[in-house]
Amino acid sequence: MERILLLDYARIGAALLVVFGHLYDPSPDEVLRTFIYQFHMPLFFFISGMLHRPKSLSSLARRLLWPVVVFYGFYHLLCYPVYHYGLWEGDYAAYQSGFVPFLCTVFADMGRCFVQNKGLGPSWFLIALFYVKVLSMVATFSARRCGFFLRDGRCVVLFECFFLAGLCGLCWFAGYRYGLAQGYGGWRNVCYLGNALMAMPYYAIGRYVVGLLPAVEAWFAHHRPVAFGLAVALAGMVSVAVHYNGGVSMFCILFGRQPFPLNVLWCYGSGFCGTLMVLLLALSLPRCPQGWGTSCIRLGAASLMGVLGFQYFFCEVVRHTLGLGQPYLIGLLLSLAIYSVCVLLWLLFHRYGIL
Repeated sequence: MERILLLDYARIGAALLVVFGHLYDPSPDEVLRTFIYQFHMPLFFFISGMLHRPKSLSSLARRLLWPVVVFYGFYHLLCYPVYHYGLWEGDYAAYQSGFVPFLCTVFADMGRCFVQNKGLGPSWFLIALFYVKVLSMVATFSARRCGFFLRDGRCVVLFECFFLAGLCGLCWFAGYRYGLAQGYGGWRNVCYLGNALMAMPYYAIGRYVVGLLPAVEAWFAHHRPVAFGLAVALAGMVSVAVHYNGGVSMFCILFGRQPFPLNVLWCYGSGFCGTLMVLLLALSLPRCPQGWGTSCIRLGAASLMGVLGFQYFFCEVVRHTLGLGQPYLIGLLLSLAIYSVCVLLWLLFHRYGIL
């Protein structure tokens, strides 16, 4: 119970960081946003690895890919009318064509964006997670066939790391050649496969360390100030990585301004430090008593996928109406409000069997 509550804390915190980060200017000059972007998505993959459960391919597709279609349609079918009729800018003269031609344009743009991997917002996380889980299934199957399977699964994870190294090399080479063929002069992130390959180590290590979590949690239950102090120290390390690596997000294809392999080390270093920071902060939080508090936490964590999928539209509304330079306290309050609305939408879509 406590272990799951710990991960619920971490998932809610990470989702709030996603919402908060999308309310601000995406340029590197926005220091807090850049800091958040070093680790919030690695944290999701790390926790997903800790919560790994074997599933069939059809079950994974239904759980991870179908929501992408729903979130994508929700965003475009609401955003496009707002853009089309000039509601955000107050320029109602922007409306120029009839409704049917406009609707055809919406679906044509949706198709192009989906094929070109543009306009999906944070839903790319679900696509990359699908790839990661499929790769994990392949690695586990290969480990069993090669005699590396152990009951605790740790040898499987070690095999995954070696399997991943070779696969990453092949996929990187294929993506690089594809980029050259398309005239881009280098690597292209084809169908978010690059994101998945960069996220796989977080997922694999999450699977590897999940067995150690109860003992670690039990120790920190009596040393919560130590957990908080370590979290502050790790936050400082992430800040250093952001500064020296040019403030580039882990999931940008370009790794930063440091030369290879320092750029990769900086990015993975900041990602793991930030992930551990959030988990230590969750360990330093008090345990909620059974009742409405725990129920709200579990509901917020269980609605994580809905928050990631629905929040992008509401963040866009805030960015266009209130601007990109809100005080951080106002941004936090807006993030909490958007989180709550997305939870309600997630429950509503579940209620009617859409998700």
